[in-house]
Amino acid sequence: MQLVFLKDIKYLRAKTPYILIKCQSGKSTLLRDSLDDWERKLPEKTFLRIHRSTIINTDFISKFEKFSNSSYIIRLQDESEPFLISKRYAVKIKNQFGA
Repeated sequence: MQLVFLKDIKYLRAKTPYILIKCQSGKSTLLRDSLDDWERKLPEKTFLRIHRSTIINTDFISKFEKFSNSSYIIRLQDESEPFLISKRYAVKIKNQFGA
């Protein structure tokens, strides 16, 4: 069992049938849960669903950029791989960040 503070969570990603929780410290945890459950529990002001398989902590966003005509990517601090925003969530995010 591990204690994880919400402010330390960078992102949650679905790894069926588990959820990978990546923390600021670099530690990661696997839980057998659903992203839908986490989306309901997490504060909306801090956590944002960007894909059906990904929820990110907006405090760790370092860059938000247009990828193609209707696609966007988000880069998080200290993460080498960018996160692709699905078209389904792009409108919501675009309105929130004014991109």
